[in-house]
Amino acid sequence: MRSILTISYPHPDDRSSRAVISMYGTAPFENLLNAGAGTNCKAGITALCLLVLCSLLVAPVSAGMTTTEVTVTKLASDGVTVLNQTTVDWQWMKENLPVIGDGETIYYMQGPIFEDAWNEAHPGETYDPWNPSEDVNLIYKDHGEFMGTDVADLLDLAGGAEPQDRVKFVASDGLPKEWPAEYIYSPNARQGPFCLAWYHGSDTGYVNQSFTDGMRLYFLGETTNADGMHVWGNWDMHESWAEDYWYYYSGIYPSASGVSVQNVKTITIYSSETPLAPIADFTAEPVAGEAPLTVQFNDTSANVPTEWDWDFGDGMASAEQNPKHTYQNDGVYTVMLTVSNDQGSDTCTRENLIAVEVAGPHEPQTYVVDADGSADFTTIQAAVDAARAGDSVIVRDGTYQDNVVIGKSIVVRSENGPEKTIIRVARTESKDDHVISVTADGAVVSGFTLRDAETGGAGLGVFDATGCTFADLVCTNNSHGISLHAAPGNEILNCSCNNCYRGVDLYEGSDDTLVTGCNLSYNADYGIWAESSGRNQFIWNTLVGAEGGGAINLRASCDNLIAYNVLDCCNPQGAHCLVVEWGSENNTVYMNDFLSSVLLVTVDAGPNAWNSTEPFSYVYENRTYSGYVGNYWENVGGRGYTGEDADGDGIGDTIYSLPVHSPEFSPQYDRYPLAERFGNYVGEGNVIPLSQGWNFISVPRTLASGLDTAAVFSGVSMVGRPMYSYDAVSGWETLRADDPLSPLMAYWVYSETPCTVPLTFDPDPVSTPPERTLAQGWNAVGFTGFSPTSARNAFLSIVDEWSCAIGFGAGEQRYEVSFINGAQGAHGDGRDLEPMQGYWVFMRSAGRLCAISG
Repeated sequence: MRSILTISYPHPDDRSSRAVISMYGTAPFENLLNAGAGTNCKAGITALCLLVLCSLLVAPVSAGMTTTEVTVTKLASDGVTVLNQTTVDWQWMKENLPVIGDGETIYYMQGPIFEDAWNEAHPGETYDPWNPSEDVNLIYKDHGEFMGTDVADLLDLAGGAEPQDRVKFVASDGLPKEWPAEYIYSPNARQGPFCLAWYHGSDTGYVNQSFTDGMRLYFLGETTNADGMHVWGNWDMHESWAEDYWYYYSGIYPSASGVSVQNVKTITIYSSETPLAPIADFTAEPVAGEAPLTVQFNDTSANVPTEWDWDFGDGMASAEQNPKHTYQNDGVYTVMLTVSNDQGSDTCTRENLIAVEVAGPHEPQTYVVDADGSADFTTIQAAVDAARAGDSVIVRDGTYQDNVVIGKSIVVRSENGPEKTIIRVARTESKDDHVISVTADGAVVSGFTLRDAETGGAGLGVFDATGCTFADLVCTNNSHGISLHAAPGNEILNCSCNNCYRGVDLYEGSDDTLVTGCNLSYNADYGIWAESSGRNQFIWNTLVGAEGGGAINLRASCDNLIAYNVLDCCNPQGAHCLVVEWGSENNTVYMNDFLSSVLLVTVDAGPNAWNSTEPFSYVYENRTYSGYVGNYWENVGGRGYTGEDADGDGIGDTIYSLPVHSPEFSPQYDRYPLAERFGNYVGEGNVIPLSQGWNFISVPRTLASGLDTAAVFSGVSMVGRPMYSYDAVSGWETLRADDPLSPLMAYWVYSETPCTVPLTFDPDPVSTPPERTLAQGWNAVGFTGFSPTSARNAFLSIVDEWSCAIGFGAGEQRYEVSFINGAQGAHGDGRDLEPMQGYWVFMRSAGRLCAISG
C-alpha cells in the first residue's frame, strides 16, 4: 500500500476550490487535522506544510480583485456593436432589484471527488466521481448564507437575452465563463438561479466589508441532499447542463464548484440581434438664464452611436458625447445633434431651446401652470425654464407627469396643496430619474404629491444645494422619498414620505439639515437615513411601521439632535427604532417615544448622550419642574424601561441601560428615562393654540436653547405659506426655520387646521428680562406673560410714545377693536391683552418696550 502524501492545486478556473490534499494509506486530511498529538501525526503535518509552502512558491493561485459593481453589455450579432450597456453597484442592486437568498440558508458547492474521500464515505462501493447522493467534499468548499441578485434581472437591465444567446462572465483578473441564456432564464431546479452574490453571511458581510471574493457567482439550487443541505453538486451539473458546460478539475474530476466565478466584473450578452442605426435625442440643463449661461448637454440617443456632432446655434460646435457649452450673448438658440455609427446616422433638432437673457436685476415674476392651457404654461418644467432667480411658479390643481429639474433659486409651489396637485415621474430609466431634482441654492418647493420614481429615484432629489426649503410634500411609491446628496443647510418641513424604500436620506455631508413636523412611516427600510452627515436636527417627527430596517439610522454621522419624535417600528421580525453605528458620536437623543419594537435601539458607536445635556423646564401632571429629561422606552416583553417614578416628577428613579452591540464601546445609558410618553410633559401654559387661517402670535417668555426657532412651528400645515415678522424699519420679513423666536416680537402663522404648538422655555432663572426698541410708526409686538394684563400695564414703558394698538381675532379672521392710549369704554386701554397673541402698536416716536415677564 502506498503511503505517499500528494498535494494538488486547483486549475485556475477552479478558484473556488481550496488546495486538494489526499493521503494514500492513512486518514483523509481533515481527519489528520483532528487527530491526537501523536508523533506520526505531527510529522505528517510538518511534511504537509513544507510541501504546501514549496507548491505556493512555484504555483501561486490568482486571487483576483474584489468587485463592488458590474457592467452588463448587450452586443449585436456581429459581436462588436454595443446595443445596450449599464453599470450598477451592489448597493443599487440591493435597493432596486429583487434579492435572492435570505442571508441565513447555507448553500454548498461540491468539489472534485477523489477516491480516498469516496472510500471514506462509501467503503466497498464502486467509485463514482459524480456522487449523486451529494455527501462527499462539501464541508470544505465555499459556502455561505448568501444574498444577491438574480442574473436574469441584471440581463434585463441591458435589454434581456433570448434562450439561444450566449452570456459570458468575466472576473476582475480576466477569467471568463460562458453559458447559454436559457440556463439563466429557465434554470433547472437542481441548479437554481444564477446568483451574483454581494453578501456572504454575518461573519463575512458585504462586498465592501470582508466578502473579498465578491461579487461571486453561485447557484441557489432548490433541491437538498439526504441531510437537508442545499448543494450545487456534481450530479446537479450533470443533470442541468449539456456536456459542453461541465467542468472537470485537472481534466479528470467533475467539480461543480469550479464554475463559481469570483469577483465578477462584466457580464456580456452575445445576441443575434442585427445592429441598428442610432436614433438621436438629448437633454439640456438649464435651458434659460442670464448671460453668460453654461448649459450641460447630455446625449440620450438610442442604439449606441459612436460619433456625435453638436451645433449649439451660436456658431459653435462640439464632437463630445456630453459637452458643456457657455452662451455669451442674450438670444434664443436652436440646438442640433447628429449621431452616427456603422449602421447610419440621425439628427435631432430642438427649435428655440435655449433662452439667454441680459444679465442684471429684474422685477420678480410669477408664472402660473395649468395643464388645461388656461395659464402661462401647461408644464411645470416649461415654467421653471422661463423663470429667473427670485421668480415664483404657481401650479394649479391637477395631475402632471414630468421629471422636473430646478437649477435656479426660485419658488415652485402648488396653489392648493398636495392632495390636489400631483406630479408623477415621467421617466424611470435609472436611479437618477427623480420626480423633482434641485441643484440650486435657495430654492423653495412646497405643496405637491411626488410619486412613482421606483427605479432608484426619489420624489425629491437635492444635489449640492444649500439654503433650500421643502415643505408640505407627500412622497409616495418612490425608491426614496426625499434624498439629499452633499446638500447642507436645508429644511424639510411638514412632509410625508411613505411606501418608499427610505423616507428621508442624507448623504455625503448633507449637514445642518432640519427635518421637522414630518410623517415618515411605512417605508421598507428606514424613515430617516443619515450617512456621513452631521449637526442635523430631527425633531417633532412621526416614524411608524418600518418593514425591515427601522425608524432612524445614523451611520458615520455626528452631533445630531433627535428630539420629540415618535418612533414605532411595530415589526415582530426585529426592526429598530434607532440604529447608531459606524463612528456616529456626540449625538443627543431625548424626549422621544421608543415604542413596541423588538429592538428599541441598537448602538454600535459612541459616545452619545441619551438624555438632555442641560436641564430645562417641563410640565408634568400640572406641575412645573426643571431638570434633565431622557426618553420614553415602552416596556413590551421586558425590553423597555421597567423602573418606577416614586417621587412623581415624571423621571424614572433608575437608569435605563441601552444594548451596545460591540464590547469595544463603553456602556451607554439614558440616565433620566421618562415615566410616560413625552406628550405628557407639555402643559397648558406651554402651548400656543392656532386657529384655521392666519394667526398673529407671540411667545410669552424666552425659549430653551435649541428649541427657540421658527422650527417649532414646522409641524403646522401652512399649505406652502411662510411665516412672517414685521419691523418698522425693514418691513415684512419671511422666517426660515432656523430664525430665532424672541419675546416682544410678533409673528404671522397660517394653519390649515386648528392645532396647538408646544413650547419649551429656558429654565435659567438668572437672566435679564427682554426689551426692545420700537421705531416711529406701526410695530408688530408680542405680549410677555402667562396671564392677561391690561394694555395700560403692558405698555407702561412706552406710555408717552404709543397711541393705538390692534389685535387680530384668529377665530373670526378679522382685526379686533383697537386699544387707544388713555381712552375709556370700548377702546379703553384698561382692556386686557392675551398671552400668546401678537399686536400692532403705533408709535408717535421711538421708544423702549420692556417685558412684564421674564
